[in-house]
Amino acid sequence: MKFQYRNLITASRLENQQLTADKLPHQPENIVHNNLTLPVKFKSTDPQKVEDIVVKLNLRTTSKHDTSPSDPVVLALHGMPGDGGDFHNLSLQLAKHGMKCIAPDFPGCGESSLPASEVYSIDYSPTGKADMLNRILDELKLERVDILISHSAGSFLGFRAAAENDRIKSAVFLNFLGGKPHRYARPHNIILLLSKLLKNPRLQQFYTPLLPKFYELIGFARYDVQPLQVAVENVATAEFEKILDHIETIKNKKKPAMFCFATTDKLVELDIPYNILNHVGIKDSDIIKLCRENNIKEPPREIAEEINTSLTEWYYRAVQFDRGGHLLQKTQIPELTKHITDLIKYVPR
Repeated sequence: MKFQYRNLITASRLENQQLTADKLPHQPENIVHNNLTLPVKFKSTDPQKVEDIVVKLNLRTTSKHDTSPSDPVVLALHGMPGDGGDFHNLSLQLAKHGMKCIAPDFPGCGESSLPASEVYSIDYSPTGKADMLNRILDELKLERVDILISHSAGSFLGFRAAAENDRIKSAVFLNFLGGKPHRYARPHNIILLLSKLLKNPRLQQFYTPLLPKFYELIGFARYDVQPLQVAVENVATAEFEKILDHIETIKNKKKPAMFCFATTDKLVELDIPYNILNHVGIKDSDIIKLCRENNIKEPPREIAEEINTSLTEWYYRAVQFDRGGHLLQKTQIPELTKHITDLIKYVPR
C-alpha cells in the first residue's frame, strides 16, 4: 500500500510539471475574462429550514470582446475537489474560436464558499445537483448550452444533464467516472460511512481536519476542508450504475458527445472508460489513440477527417491520451481545443 501511495504522489508531481510546461502564459488578444458573483437560491436539505439557501456563486466567464448573441455557449463543470479555474486556459483557447465559456464554482468550492453551518444543508445528490444546474441556468437566463464540458466527478452531473436536460445540446466528458466505483470510491460503503461521520456534529471536530491529509495521501493537491467535504458528499451520493443508462439516453437522443481519458490517469483505472464506451457500442478500434511516448506500441496518429465517427447517425468521438493524467483540461489544451471545435460543427443550431 505504501508503494501505491508513493507512486500516486510521484505521479501528481509529474502531472504538475506537465501542467507548467503546457500552460499558456499570456491571455490572447481580444479575449475578456471575468469573475462574476451571482446570488443563486438552492434547496435546503435541512427539514428545519423552509427557505432556500442563497449562495453567492462565483462564475468565471471568458469570451471575445466583440461577442455575438449567436456565439456558441460552453458550460464547464469542474471535478470534486476543484473549481471553475481548472478550465481557465482551455476557456481562453475556446474563446479564440468564438465560444462563450462559463465555469461556475459549485457551492462549497473555489470562491463559492459557504458558512460552515450550511455545508451539509445543500443537496449534493444527483437529483439535487440536477436542480442546482437548472437554477444556475435560470439565473443566467440561458435557454441553451451548446457544449457541456464535465471533468472527473463533475461527470456524474454531466452525464445526467446531457441525458435529461433539453437545454444541453452536446457534451464533452474528461477523465469521466461511472458504471462502477473507481479505485478510491471502493468499497463504496466506506465512503458512505465517512460521509456520516463527517456530518455527525459530535465527530466533525475530530474527522474533518483529517480530510486534507487523506486527499494528499492519494495524490491530490492541498485543498481547504470545505471543497473536500463537498467531494465526499458527491462520491457518497453518486449513482454509478445509472451512468450507463444516461449515456444510452444520450445516444438515443443523438446528442453529439466526446469522451476523453488518459492511460496515465492514476485516479481512474482504464477499464472504467472502456466499459462505459463498450456499453454503447464504441469499440477499441473506434478510439483515437494520441501517442507521444516511445513506450506506446502504436505510431502517432494525426487528427484527420476519418476519425469523425457515428453509430446509427449518433456523432461521437472517443480520444485516449497517453499523457496528461487526471487533468486533461490543463495538460492537453491544444488537442482538446481542436476536438471541441470539431464537435461544435455537429451541434444543431
